[in-house]
Amino acid sequence: MEAPNPDSEPTRRGFFARASIAIGALLGAVLTVPTLGAFLNPLWRRGSREQAPFLAAGSAGGFPMGTPQKVTLTGTAQDAWASNPNQTIGAVWVIRRSEALEADSFDVFSTICPHLGCAIQHQNAGNAFHCPCHGSQFETNGERTETGDAPNPSPRGMDRLTTRVEDGTLLVQFQRFTSGTAERIEIH
Repeated sequence: MEAPNPDSEPTRRGFFARASIAIGALLGAVLTVPTLGAFLNPLWRRGSREQAPFLAAGSAGGFPMGTPQKVTLTGTAQDAWASNPNQTIGAVWVIRRSEALEADSFDVFSTICPHLGCAIQHQNAGNAFHCPCHGSQFETNGERTETGDAPNPSPRGMDRLTTRVEDGTLLVQFQRFTSGTAERIEIH
C-alpha cells in the first residue's frame, strides 16, 4: 500500500493557513476601497462642479450712489477634502447705479486684474480703476481704456460678476477667471 501524500489530504494546519490568507485579503479589500474613494473623490467631483455660490456683499441700501466701494467677501472655502467656514473668498468693487434696490442697479467687478492677477485699485482723481503692477486702466463701467502715454496691457475689461438682491442684501456670485486672455474663462 502507498503512503498517503500529505499535500493531497487537507490538514487542519493547511485549512487555517488558507483561511487566514482569505480573511486577510478580504480585510485588505474592505479597508482599501474607502481609502481609495477618499483620495479619488476630488477627481470625481471635478466633473460635477457646482456653480459658484452667492456671497453676501452687504446691505443693498448701504452702498452710496456712484461711488465704488471695495468689499471683502467671506464664505466657506472648499479645497479637495476640507471645508473651512468664514474664510475670505475674494474682494469686489461695488458701484450702485440707481436708487432701486434690484440686482441690475449694481455693477460688481472682481478686484483681480485680467492682465496678470494683481489687485485693481480705484483712483479718486479721474474716477477710474487702475492696476498698479503694470498700468492697466479701466473706466468705472469696467471697460479697459487706453491712455496716451502707455498702451493698456490688460487683454479685456474688468470681470463683471453676477448679482442678486434678496431681503435687502446684495449677493454676489464670486468667480475667478484666467488672467492674460481676451476671453473670460472661469477657473474651477
